[in-house]
Amino acid sequence: MNFTAHLHEMDEKMGTIDTFGGTNLVSADTAQTAHVNFVGRLASSTVATAKWFSEAMLKRRTRHQLRELSDEMLRDIGVTRAEAMHEANRPFWE
Repeated sequence: MNFTAHLHEMDEKMGTIDTFGGTNLVSADTAQTAHVNFVGRLASSTVATAKWFSEAMLKRRTRHQLRELSDEMLRDIGVTRAEAMHEANRPFWE
């Protein structure tokens, strides 16, 4: 039995649908599962990125607001002007 005939026989036993060089190599269930897994990972990654961005923008806004507080307001929350400015000047990704 030649190599191509052997691959064809293995392919028939595996019940595959996709082809590569005329020989079926990937089953429909495997292809569907791979597609679903990819789409799921892509969606999850997109949601995670959106969440990170939302949290980063919240940090940016609150740090900017901290910079705007009066000395009296800072004293009320137990923060010095220097501490407030240090926090306000941090980059949003930290």
